[in-house]
Amino acid sequence: MSRRDALAGRLARLKKDGLSPPVKKTHGKVINQPFKLSHLDGWSEISPYVWKKTVSYENPLNEVYPQSLLLPQETRSDNLIFYDTETTGLSTGAGTIPFLIGIGCVNDRRFEITQLFLADYPGEIHLLEELNRLFREDAVFVSYNGKTYDSHLINTRFLMNGLRVKKRQEVDLLYTSRRLWKNILDNCRLGTIEKEIMSITRGPDIPGAEIPDVWFDFLKTGDTEKLERVFSHNLQDIYSLSLLLHQIEEIIEGKASHLSYDRFSLGRTLLFHNRHEGINLLQQELDRGNRKAGEFLSLYWKRHGEWDKSVAIWQRMNHRGYHYFSVEELAKFYEHKAKDYREALKYIDKILKGPVPPAQEIREKLIHRKKRLLLKLEKEV
Repeated sequence: MSRRDALAGRLARLKKDGLSPPVKKTHGKVINQPFKLSHLDGWSEISPYVWKKTVSYENPLNEVYPQSLLLPQETRSDNLIFYDTETTGLSTGAGTIPFLIGIGCVNDRRFEITQLFLADYPGEIHLLEELNRLFREDAVFVSYNGKTYDSHLINTRFLMNGLRVKKRQEVDLLYTSRRLWKNILDNCRLGTIEKEIMSITRGPDIPGAEIPDVWFDFLKTGDTEKLERVFSHNLQDIYSLSLLLHQIEEIIEGKASHLSYDRFSLGRTLLFHNRHEGINLLQQELDRGNRKAGEFLSLYWKRHGEWDKSVAIWQRMNHRGYHYFSVEELAKFYEHKAKDYREALKYIDKILKGPVPPAQEIREKLIHRKKRLLLKLEKEV
């Protein structure tokens, strides 16, 4: 089959499914007639099949976030671009296209969101050219799952349309959100975080899974009623991204103690970035009875040679004598660091002879350590 025949077959199938552009007859000729959005407030046609709208909101961002873990050092908020796409499918394959792209940025102390809408397939190249103009290479891009999905999809469409893919420095808020809330919320969807953490209640909305069908219905009928909900959904996503970034930065700076979030996970992340505020968070969690925080903090002090602090945490966590992690670490310390084999043996015997027998694997490890300690004690005699 030739390429021309294959293309003709595809066009025939599209027409059969009702996906061809609307047409009207003029003096015996058939011409393409793109749907209009001019009856919707704020939309203007910038090229055939491509429409644009800009909305201005109060700016929720600080000028800079000097203690940020997410943004490059000294990044100004007016150099951020927040973006999100609404697409014809859920994959990033060649058959999926973004028909609506929202771009949010700070302009003259206001937060502006520009939406680009594709009214039919022939306008895709014009939409991407406009997007390329708005996507500054010196900007820092902020998304929610953009690294995995939106960015790859946009790059694919650029390549398929012969456009140069600009490098983008991207901050994906999904990863940080998971650290802060995956152990607290049922899921880390943006809508869930809006409702449960930021107390945002959306108005009339549309589930994301239904959005592709809305666009295909629009191509068939020209009906914009459901499409308006898609526009609103996209606007809220973009503005929520800006609110979420600010909220996360407030948490990192210790200015949002009233919010629920995983303090152990944040403390661990702060220490990973050599931020000593993480020590206070982990200590607070240990005081609340969070054993994971105690384990992590004790090993942090151990790596830094602060043995007194590590031993104090292990003894505190093992106050009843049956906390296996602390017993093992105390036994290691007294055997290898303090060279006090009898003290190490005391901790092991207590857990072996305790009221709750340890699991078989743990018991075997303790017995092996005990035998080694007994041999070392014999050599001392």
